[in-house]
This record gives sequence, structure tokens and C-alpha cells, in this order.
Amino acid sequence: MSSRAIINLLLLVLVAVLAALVYFRPGSTQQQPGQAAPLLAQPPATPSTVTLQQPGKPEVVLQRRGGYWWVVRPVDSRANPFRVDAILRLLQAQAHSRFPAVAGDLARYQLAPPLAWLRVDDVTVQFGGTETLNNYRYVQVGGEVALIDDAFYQVFTDVPALLALELLPPDQKPLAVTLPGLKLVRQASGGWQASGRTLSADQINDVITAWRQAQGVQVTAYGSDELRKPAGRVAVQLEGGQILQFVMIEDGGELVLVRPDLGVGYHLSDVQREQMFALKPRDYAAEPLVPPSGSRPVQ
Repeated sequence: MSSRAIINLLLLVLVAVLAALVYFRPGSTQQQPGQAAPLLAQPPATPSTVTLQQPGKPEVVLQRRGGYWWVVRPVDSRANPFRVDAILRLLQAQAHSRFPAVAGDLARYQLAPPLAWLRVDDVTVQFGGTETLNNYRYVQVGGEVALIDDAFYQVFTDVPALLALELLPPDQKPLAVTLPGLKLVRQASGGWQASGRTLSADQINDVITAWRQAQGVQVTAYGSDELRKPAGRVAVQLEGGQILQFVMIEDGGELVLVRPDLGVGYHLSDVQREQMFALKPRDYAAEPLVPPSGSRPVQ
């Protein structure tokens, strides 16, 4: 091999080495485009508190207690486990790229101020806007900005959507259920006694089972103005002594049971309505439920 060929070969090797040094940048923590790596180096192993914040909206705090997740602010009610799982999936999110957070550049990513914050225990993720190429979402974690899938931004939703669909807590059994024209009370023997209407033992058990298993088709917000003309009222006394109050609202032919203390309503299907109020199919269409005597609209 001639000396000129050897020199050219050495120059090619040198160029390749320099290119590798520029691309991989030994000692640099900047993630290269096209690479995917965990967003969080050390995510919380057993998270216990989640906080969601958006400008102009109340802070939402969820806490794990007694084996369940609860929304504890701005209301106090059990959380929808599927919604919580969606939030916690952020802990395993993959960053498509990342780079150092430079204070003067954060505004261009809508991170100064951020559009939303999510804190899981001591880890805070700030959400910014999206980039145009892949519609990835800019987020800031500590001193770095990363790009993640935009789907993670969907965890920021209205409070009612975060609440469990169950009307009654699963760890407490009812002691009494008061419906329009019907009251069911559990006896010391464990059986149930009905007053106001004549029901068989099987019918009573069906009603109680329907209430214990009841889940709303959806949960939505309801204000006091929407409760001025209720179709009836319901009270459920639980083993722990708590009495849950529901206001019955006819909304476009759909029955909604509203918890005034939470400001949310649980939408029921026709089948649920029949089972929970001991109605024959379509009875309510011919004979609409009316409030018991002495009831008054919620102000």
C-alpha cells in the first residue's frame, strides 16, 4: 500500500472518530433525537399523593388511603381507579428527546409559565405546548425539557371525571335506604323490612343489591340552580353512620342522582332506574316519580 493510501485511510479513521465524538458526546446527558429513554430516572415506587394544577382552576389533590385512591381536594370522594392509573402511567413515560432547560428559552415551549403541573409525591412535571412535527408535548422535569406523547396531557380533566362511578363506598353496607314512597331498613337479624309499599323478600334483596352495585354511566357537575325542581330525594344510611343524600333530577328523560355536597350527578340507565327503585319496566314513563310529602327543593 502506498504512503498516500495509508494517509488517506488514517484521515478517514480520524474523521469517523471525530464524527462519533460529536454524535455521542461522551459525558453529556443530552438525549439524542430519535432515542427513547424513561422520562424519570427514579420514579416513586409507591406513590401516595398526586396533585394536579392548571391556571384558573382549583388545585386537585388525590391521596391513597385504606387501599383506595381518594380525591381529597376540592371535594372528598373516592377516585376512579382507571383515571388514577392513567395519571400514574406518566411515571413510566418515555421521553423521545431531552435537552437542558434554559430559562430564556422556556417561554417558546409554553413552559414559562407552564400550562399545567403534575406532582407525584416529590416529583414535579410541568407541561408546556406541543411541537409541530410529531405533536409531542414539551414537559420540564428539574433542569431538563423533554418531549413525551401528548396523550399524557389528557390527565388534566374536570373534577367529576376523576370521581369513582360507584354511588356507595364498596367497603360499607347500607343500613337503610329511603326512596320516594318506600323505605327499606335492615333488621338486627340481617333481614330487611319495607314500609310504604308492599314488596316481597326477593324484591327487597334485588333493590338493595342494585344500590350496592350501582355505578353511574357517567359523573358530571351539577350546580344548585339545576336542583330547584327535583323529582324526588333519596337517603342512604351506611354502617359507618354516614348518610348520603341524593337529589333526583330528570334530565332529558334520564334520571340523575345528584350529591349536593359534592356538586356532581350520577347518570343512570333505564335498567338501573327500574332495579334501584323497584319499578316494573317503563313504570316511570306512565307514573313519574314524585317527591315524598314534606320534601323541598335544594336551595
